[in-house]
Amino acid sequence: MQWTPQQTEAIQTRGCNLLVAAAAGAGKTSVLVERIITQLKDPAPAMDVDRLLVVTFTNAAAAQMREKIGRELENELKRNPASQHLRRQLNLLNCASISTLHSFCLEILRQHFYRLDLDPNFRVADDEEVSLLQLEVIEERLEEWYRSSGPGATFLTLVDSYGGERDDTGLISLILNLYRFARSHPWPEHWLKQAAAVFTLANAGNLDTFPWCTELKQSLADQLKGCLEDLETMIRWCHQPQAPQIYLENLYAERDMIQGLWQACKGTWEEIFERFQTVHFGRLKACRKSDKLDPLLQEQVKLRRDKTKKLVGELGGAYFSRTPKAHLEDLQSLAPLMQNLVELVIDFGRSYQREKNIQGIVDFGDLEQYCLQILLQPGTPPGQLIPSAVAHDLRERYSEVLVDEYQDINQVQEAILQLVSRSDQDKPNLFMVGDVKQSIYRFRLAEPGLFLEKYHRYSSVPDNPSRRINLKENFRSSASIVEGINYFFRQIMTAGVGEIAYDAEAELVCGQKFLARTETAAGEEAAEEMKTTQLKVGYQLAPEIEINLIDRGKEEESVNQSQTEESASDEREEEEIEQLETAELEARWIARQFKSLVEEGKYLWDQKAGTYRPIRYCDLVVLLRTTRGLANIFLEEFRQAGIPAYADLGTGYFAAGEVETMIALLQIIDNPQQDIPLVTVLRSPLVGLSAEELAQVRLCQRESGFYQATIAAATELTGETGDKVRSFLDQLEKWRTLARRDRLSTLLWVLIYPTGFYDYVGGMQGGTQRQANLRLFQTWAGKYETTIFRGLFNFLRFVEKLRERGGDMGSARTLTENEDVVRIMSIHKSKGLEFPVVCVAGLGRRFNLADLNKTVLFHKEIGLGPQLVDPDRSLQYPTLATLALKQRIRRETLAEEMRLLYVAMTRTQEKLYLVGTVNDLVSSARTWCEAAPSEGMALLESRLARASNYLDWIGPSLIRHPQGQFLARIAGYPDQPQLEVNDEISLQVQVVSPGEAGTVVGSRAEETGLPLVQMQAGVPKETPMLAEIERRLSWKYTDQALVGKKAKFTVTEMKRLSWSLPEDETAFTELNFIQQPRFTQKTKGLTAAERGSAIHIVLQHVNLRRSLDRESIQQQVLELVEKEILTPEQAVAIELEPIVNFFRGHLGQRLLQARDVYREVSFSLALPASQLYPELKEGREKVIVQGVIDCLADEGDGFLLLDYKTDWLGLALTRLEELSQRYQSQLRLYSQAVETILKRPVREKYLYFLTHGIAKRID
Repeated sequence: MQWTPQQTEAIQTRGCNLLVAAAAGAGKTSVLVERIITQLKDPAPAMDVDRLLVVTFTNAAAAQMREKIGRELENELKRNPASQHLRRQLNLLNCASISTLHSFCLEILRQHFYRLDLDPNFRVADDEEVSLLQLEVIEERLEEWYRSSGPGATFLTLVDSYGGERDDTGLISLILNLYRFARSHPWPEHWLKQAAAVFTLANAGNLDTFPWCTELKQSLADQLKGCLEDLETMIRWCHQPQAPQIYLENLYAERDMIQGLWQACKGTWEEIFERFQTVHFGRLKACRKSDKLDPLLQEQVKLRRDKTKKLVGELGGAYFSRTPKAHLEDLQSLAPLMQNLVELVIDFGRSYQREKNIQGIVDFGDLEQYCLQILLQPGTPPGQLIPSAVAHDLRERYSEVLVDEYQDINQVQEAILQLVSRSDQDKPNLFMVGDVKQSIYRFRLAEPGLFLEKYHRYSSVPDNPSRRINLKENFRSSASIVEGINYFFRQIMTAGVGEIAYDAEAELVCGQKFLARTETAAGEEAAEEMKTTQLKVGYQLAPEIEINLIDRGKEEESVNQSQTEESASDEREEEEIEQLETAELEARWIARQFKSLVEEGKYLWDQKAGTYRPIRYCDLVVLLRTTRGLANIFLEEFRQAGIPAYADLGTGYFAAGEVETMIALLQIIDNPQQDIPLVTVLRSPLVGLSAEELAQVRLCQRESGFYQATIAAATELTGETGDKVRSFLDQLEKWRTLARRDRLSTLLWVLIYPTGFYDYVGGMQGGTQRQANLRLFQTWAGKYETTIFRGLFNFLRFVEKLRERGGDMGSARTLTENEDVVRIMSIHKSKGLEFPVVCVAGLGRRFNLADLNKTVLFHKEIGLGPQLVDPDRSLQYPTLATLALKQRIRRETLAEEMRLLYVAMTRTQEKLYLVGTVNDLVSSARTWCEAAPSEGMALLESRLARASNYLDWIGPSLIRHPQGQFLARIAGYPDQPQLEVNDEISLQVQVVSPGEAGTVVGSRAEETGLPLVQMQAGVPKETPMLAEIERRLSWKYTDQALVGKKAKFTVTEMKRLSWSLPEDETAFTELNFIQQPRFTQKTKGLTAAERGSAIHIVLQHVNLRRSLDRESIQQQVLELVEKEILTPEQAVAIELEPIVNFFRGHLGQRLLQARDVYREVSFSLALPASQLYPELKEGREKVIVQGVIDCLADEGDGFLLLDYKTDWLGLALTRLEELSQRYQSQLRLYSQAVETILKRPVREKYLYFLTHGIAKRID
């Protein structure tokens, strides 16, 4: 292989710590392998492979590394067959330390377990086992914490503040997350204590002493700098001809004001606060009508000034609406809570550790933490790395430590590498290779800052003890792709936003040209022939970069800051629906492009074959930021277009029918007295009862459970049904015996294979996948048996816990590499892979910043950022600590998103599609224009930092490209400056309307009514059968007006119809309360709706035969609490006077004298559809209406119907008539239901307003 000078230098440089910054496609793995081989075959000095420590981050990568080293050693041995040294290296290879860091740590623990008092037979627990054990431990600790906390205890305040409204799951989640986060620090308990101690600084009375105050000031300064940049742009605009120069006075004053704010950020927090109190934006001076102004330019100035004004106002509101003293008081009040939180985390961690020791297990976090303890000298203070005797031995053992994917390590791993290498000694031996631009695992607590620190500190000068070598050549992508990637990232990846500047040292250099391909493959003579062939068949992948912007054409809606929780929820729901619709549009458009590539016979370069060949579906991949909820949409759209596709969804395993059946079977083997699992099995192919046969079984024993009915059916039923039931019960008893005597995996084998179930599902649609799911289930059960949880009952509990937590195993993988299907995968899954054609979709989808809304944030450097919660007033608001951590985490998240975009774009070899959707292209283009500076390459950092999706970075870059110039014109910025573009970039921008994107290919065309060309040849003649087929296929439902109409309503739903109930009416529903220990039940006020529901419960259950004075009703309420019909919280909230007054009144007395009283009467009534839908004609179609009548009294000659209204409706006496009119339809419907079903008249019907003791008769 021909190495570049930089690769050669990386292979041969010795005697230093060496950081190799390898760009995407730079062949870093090949360089790493060659460096190892070079050292092994170098006779002076001779070195054995087991004296190298090679660390990777996945088992697959370690196996590939070992395989490549072995292959290269074999090749060397072929060239030097007499070399005993090479032969020895091949023999030693299986013993070499080439593994993941976790495997290396595990090996250290196996050898030195006695230093930690570990069980020598310990095993590593898997993630599911760890999660369940952590939940068990924390629930036990919670019981103890509650038990030991008296009234007013800090712990109870912590629960009220961060535990959640109805239970303490919020606190459990907080403790577990903080525990896991702290474990990525070399000294977790020390870090936790330091993070809590910070809040005691509030006693010093100075905000500037807090570690995050610098972060806040820097964030403020950065945002104010962006405002200054905007004002400078507006001032420049106002100096142009036909510009509103009268605005300049305002703009100059505002620039000076913001300049003062920016300068104040260098001072104390008190000084910044005082400055912000003087902020004032004056009214713009009016332009004279006689001035000949450019209206577009005038509008641009106004719009940008309004945005600047709004941003400055938001900064003032977020940071300076409270005085520094008030902020200090907030932080002081949080000090005991944070101290208690840290104590709980430490207590949990120690309890969890004890339980693991008892069980003889360790988790993955223990591997690193225990290894670090072994490598550190006992008594080493936190923050120092003093190697132990074990560490010194390892330093002597390993001649070199080589680390792959160095950009993804965390602080604990870095400490381990420093201790086993000689990086801090006279003979440094640490070799690190990676690319910080591809560090995309911050969610796994990877720390790219460790790579960046060395990247900036290490020297590129030879003979330096700390060297850096850049590998910039990309051998994966075509020149056009490489230059296109450079074009975008030179503009968007800056040190301030992307954490590294995409400069001359970071950019890609194309290492693979077309001419080199052809000449290498076939020689110079064949090269010309291949190029001629290329022109004939059409190597038509140009433009090699296609950017497709789908414009939905919807106007952007402003956000109402005062929206209610319900409207906010509705807005989130609408956004989710919109995202799904967007995914459908994009998937449909991509399907068209992919189908065109394959069916039109486009060619691409095959690296392995060394020639051009037609594109196949397996050459194509769709990359998504996340596949959750989206991959299925793409799969369906591709299926409709006739395109084979595959996505490793990672979800849906437990929902698979064959898995659900197997779980149900295990449930009844464990306990057959479970109706739903039993019916599931009886209905399944394992037994095969039809719905009618199930009904026969049920009739054999109506009163008892279904298992008793099944036993009765075995004796009562004859024929085939009886035989099925008897056979099943016999088999069930055998299975239950086997479950008691044998292993779970053996039981599952018997259930899956001898029963024929495996063969049966194999014959169903998707049979291969279904069989793979069953095999995975059996494998999974076998692994479960190695955990601390044993037995069928615990296994089922384990599965249920996993499902409750939203866990899933994903469907079993059945795809092979050679299958001709389009791959749909996440960007994370694509890391390290390459594809001829890549489509990056969903570029307009918002970044997921949901974690910023957590009640407590944490950051490795600046600690904890809790919100201040007032549980008594149900209020919470961010503290300065929260705001500081939000800014830092948001900035780091944006940097991660930028690196994800880089990874996605660098996966492609030949052609790259970028697809994104915008609601309003004109509005989006205007925003993109504002982010582009008048000069310089990089976009404005202040604008880059405001990005909410990938298009907010790609769009401004496009604006300055000749192909994207039209975007500037439609945005009203025709004079937008353009960048010089490399001639090798083949790029095209295309705007797609929803209609174009929605045009479907393949089999979906008929469904959408697209014109089809009828085939004229081979049309069969008319036959009676064909006529009947045509008649059946052309049949249409006669009542087309009913299509899409609901066939069943509840009374509550009917309020959405034109004649329906009032919007403020809320139906009574029985509340479900989460069970929790009595000592965890907190007294909080009920909502109005909950109080109304409680009163309904009392009126439903009150004993009419007893005295109904106040004392009696109060006693009955207490009895309802004892029966657990009411909660104590409800009982306290119930006002007794309205109930007592009701029974004293004439309606209450009529109830007491009635023949019978029915309360909470449920009904279902079939009504003519025309009654609910006035636009329909009368017909036979019916609509089912369901409801609940509060009270129905049988007075002999008819019924008295009552409907209670409680104070939570906000009733005013002046609205009595209005509300009565609005409720008429409801009561008339109730009356109609009673008279229709019971065949007796309703004589009177009343609304009774409990709050005011008013009865209103409804005629």
